[in-house]
Amino acid sequence: MDRTELLKSLVARGVDAGALSISGVPDDDQLVLAQEGAMWVVYFHERGKRVEEQVFASESDACQAFFARASGWG
Repeated sequence: MDRTELLKSLVARGVDAGALSISGVPDDDQLVLAQEGAMWVVYFHERGKRVEEQVFASESDACQAFFARASGWG
């Protein structure tokens, strides 16, 4: 799964795309998927801080983790 497939799958499940950030600078109260160098990170952006951060070596693994966290929001 890549970022494009991820976003389509979550929106199809009724997840608000405004609560997600898969590119660019996140807003507060968003679940974030970002590439940092060779690594991928998933975290919740709250009041300018990273909460519950996870680090992955591949986009696919990061997308799976992001999907698991966000799919219950729909």
